[in-house]
Amino acid sequence: MSIGYNHVELVGRIVQSPIYKDLGDKKIITFTIAIPKSPKSDNTDFIPCIAWDSVAEFIYNYFDSGDLVLVDGKLDQRKWVDEDGYNRQKLQVKVNNVYFMETKKSKQLRNEQKNVNAAYDDIKSDTSIQGFANDMETILNRLIENPHDIYES
Repeated sequence: MSIGYNHVELVGRIVQSPIYKDLGDKKIITFTIAIPKSPKSDNTDFIPCIAWDSVAEFIYNYFDSGDLVLVDGKLDQRKWVDEDGYNRQKLQVKVNNVYFMETKKSKQLRNEQKNVNAAYDDIKSDTSIQGFANDMETILNRLIENPHDIYES
């Protein structure tokens, strides 16, 4: 007698926008979630996921890249022979349910922070602004070294 139980619950962030396909009678969505190996580690596991029909539609309508999710499902091993005759296999999570793991407010704050970071990167890459910032830094450093310079000019 063989006994087994195939159930997976994972918490991670969606890596990129899920890929949705409507095949008429079937709907499929694939996505990958990133899960840090430990809180203090830079090592991350990237887990491929697939969902079908109503779950696929739900993910398509409500989730996007960067969202923190809990994925509930089971491991699914696909096997095939490629065009060169090699046996291939892929382990993925077949998603039964997906749950929001952050509030709308925290998601909004995260997106606002992304926008601020992008604007900051744009400013840093703008050479005219960068030149101005360097000039201001030079002036401030001179004033710190000799505050009387402001009166001598």
